[in-house]
Amino acid sequence: MVHPVIRVHPETGRKSVYANPYHAIQILGMPRAESDALLDELFAWCDQKQFQWDQVWQVGDTIMWENRAAWHSGNLDYPLDQLRKFYRTTVRGTPTVDRAEADRLLATRAH
Repeated sequence: MVHPVIRVHPETGRKSVYANPYHAIQILGMPRAESDALLDELFAWCDQKQFQWDQVWQVGDTIMWENRAAWHSGNLDYPLDQLRKFYRTTVRGTPTVDRAEADRLLATRAH
């Protein structure tokens, strides 16, 4: 899937990183080595402790976040024999990228 590395939030107008090290492969239009270096720098910056929240779980806790402006990952820091329930809700919103623009970028990359 093609999408921007930096995305403007449709409601607040604030910019945020919309790429992560688990899914981003390359920045289109950049040589691979330059893209890799830039993504490595960007991901190192995003991974700073000052931008992280570590939840100390208690019974009844509920966590919500907005994927348009946050990374998330889980830790196995709980007793594995205890029941945990996970619910995922996806709210319809603005598209990440214009489909025609994504197709144009992919076609350019293929040549």
